[in-house]
Amino acid sequence: MATKTASKVQLLTTQEVAELLRVSPRTVQNWIKRDQVPFLELPGGEYRLPLAGLLESLKGTFDLGQALRDLDVASGAISEADIAAALGE
Repeated sequence: MATKTASKVQLLTTQEVAELLRVSPRTVQNWIKRDQVPFLELPGGEYRLPLAGLLESLKGTFDLGQALRDLDVASGAISEADIAAALGE
C-alpha cells in the first residue's frame, strides 16, 4: 500500500483496506454490500474505497486519519498544506 495519504486521491482495494484495518477482505466486502463504507465499483466488478471517505466513516476515539497524516509528514513525502488541500480542509 502506498504511504502517501494526501498527495492525491487515494483509492484502496478491498485487500488494502482489510490490511489497514486488520480485518478480512470478506468483512470489507460485507461493509460495501451494506453501504457502511464509501466505495466505487469498477466496470470489471472490483471495488475501490476512497481513503478520505473511509476514514470519515470510521467511528471511535482514535483518529486514524491524523496518524496517517503524521506518518506522511514525518517521512517528508508531503507537506501539511498538501494534506489539507487533499482533504479539503
